[in-house]
Amino acid sequence: MKSFAGGCHCGALKVIFTTGRDAIDVWPRACDCSFCRRHGAAYLSDRDGQLEIVDSGNNVYQFGFRITDFHICQQCGVLVAATWRDSGGAIFGVANMRALEITDFFKNAPAQINFDLEKQSDREHRRRAHWTPSTLTKPDLNRQEQ
Repeated sequence: MKSFAGGCHCGALKVIFTTGRDAIDVWPRACDCSFCRRHGAAYLSDRDGQLEIVDSGNNVYQFGFRITDFHICQQCGVLVAATWRDSGGAIFGVANMRALEITDFFKNAPAQINFDLEKQSDREHRRRAHWTPSTLTKPDLNRQEQ
């Protein structure tokens, strides 16, 4: 397993993406919605990996179906990850490759993806199958959500 740390510019949000995949097997995805395009996001996930997000504040933004938490720093504006919580409370997420400190490991160019016609139930099914199991840590509250 390889871990890649990163975060926002000012340090209020930190992220660690862990994967067992080789560089050639990792395919970043670039969602073409207006939010993701404006942030230049290229998302990474590994269903067998782990994603940890450490958020020292309330740096979450939602839109659309309002089922996704986009972790974007209120101070510096960097988008580090997105998470979704299933009906059982499990958290799944994707890391923004461009918020990681080491991006040259990932050799493949981001694939352009369009989810505009996807129904909410299809979106939830896809995320459960492909997104990374995740944890959210709030250091200021000294608690961890699983």
